Parts: sequence; structure tokens; C-alpha cells
Amino acid sequence: MLNIPHTVIHAAGCGPSESEFRRQNIMFYRLFEEDAEKYGVDMLTENSAEAWNPEYFLRTGREIREFVEEAGIPRLHINWDTGHGNVQGCDQYTDIMDMGKELRTLHIQDNDGKTDAHLMPMSGTTNFDDVIRGLIDSSYQGDFTFEGSNTLRRANSWPWFRRNVKPEDKLASPSLALQQKQIALMREVGIWMLESYGIKVE
Repeated sequence: MLNIPHTVIHAAGCGPSESEFRRQNIMFYRLFEEDAEKYGVDMLTENSAEAWNPEYFLRTGREIREFVEEAGIPRLHINWDTGHGNVQGCDQYTDIMDMGKELRTLHIQDNDGKTDAHLMPMSGTTNFDDVIRGLIDSSYQGDFTFEGSNTLRRANSWPWFRRNVKPEDKLASPSLALQQKQIALMREVGIWMLESYGIKVE
């Protein structure tokens, strides 16, 4: 209905072993296989990090590519989350190269390397030069999609909740106008990142 070619469906952390994780999640993705084919929508599995999901065994580019190859589901491919990769301590250039043609979409976000935070790029410790070089050298053809809208945070916004918020507080949440400016700035940062490497932005 929406003419969207991909949907991210996270695997389930269902250890205790990597082999059992793979077996159960291949069965899980097969539940969607018929509808994915019927409607022409690719399913994308995503990397996570051991820090908050120790029973989730898709943490590196190699692990996630091997899982997709083992599953053998024609419409199952990969979404790479740069924030998750940063917390995992990945060499994101190597991971992107390892995923190769199976990498179809991105979640571009940043953090402090300890907590998933969904910050705009350049707000944390992710080396985005490694990310961009990997995308170029792997001939990535997908979109450059942000998941970084938490840079200006509402009081009740995951993963950090503002302390001691009272009903009369006027600064608990940024205005909509400020949030829109932050999103516009994030877009400008993305354009700068890509154009710095000679990638034309349409």
C-alpha cells in the first residue's frame, strides 16, 4: 500500500547458544516469507550489541551475513545500525565490507559507545569515516537513513529520562519548532558527510 520496498524485522534474542539462536530465528523469518514474496517486500534483519542483548548473535557484519546465507530466504537481507555497531566496538569498515551486497539499508545514529542513544551523527564516538569508506568500497546502493532524532530529547524520551520533572516545568521538552530544526540540521550533517567523500546528494 505504501510502496515501501523494505521492512526491518528484528530477530529475537533466544540463546543460550548461537546455533539455537540461528535455528529459532530462521523459523521466525520463514513465518513472513510467503507474505514478503506476495507483496514484494524485503525483510531486513539488524545487528545488535552484546551489552544489552547477550543472547543475540547478530553483532558483526560476518555473523549477520552468515545468518542470512544459512537462512536461504530470498527476501531476507540486512539493515546495519551504526549505533549498535559502535556499542559493540565494531570495525565498521570491515563489517560493511563483510556484509557486501546483502546490506540493503542503514540506521545512521551515534552514541557514547556504551549506550544505544539514537543521537545524530557527530554527537558521539562513532567513526563515520570508516562507515562512509565501507559504503563506497562495498558499492552500497541503498538509502542513507537516519535514526538519530533523540539529540534534542523530550523529558520522557528513551533511553534517558529527565530527572525530577514536575507538571509546571517549562523546559521539560523542546518545542516542536526546535525539534524540526534539529532534524533539518541532521539532514545537513548527512549531506556534509556524503559530499565530503564526493557522493552527490539528490
